[in-house]
Amino acid sequence: MFVLQMPSFPTAPGALIWNHRPEHRELLEIDSCVQQWIRACTAFIAAENEHKPMSRGPLGEVQFWKDRHLRLSGAHEQLSNDPNIEGCVVRLLEAQKEKSL
Repeated sequence: MFVLQMPSFPTAPGALIWNHRPEHRELLEIDSCVQQWIRACTAFIAAENEHKPMSRGPLGEVQFWKDRHLRLSGAHEQLSNDPNIEGCVVRLLEAQKEKSL
C-alpha cells in the first residue's frame, strides 16, 4: 500500500469546491497532490516489479500471484473508492479545459 496526500479541503463531487470556480491556490494544491500520487504509484509499481516468487515450483508461483493480487487489489481499492481522488482529477481536467478555451 501507499499513502496518498489529500488536499486540505474536500474535493469529492458535491463538496463546496464544486459550488464555485476553484481559486488558483486550490488548483495548485490539487495539482501538488496529484503529482504526489503519480510519484507514489510509480514507486509502488517499481517495488511491485521487484517482487519475485519466494520458492521454486508451482506452489511458489501460485503464492507469488496470490500475494501480487492482494497488493494490486489493495492499491486499486484505495484509488477507486475515494471520491476525493475522482474530484481532484475532474477539477484539474476542468481547469485545463477552461484554460485552453
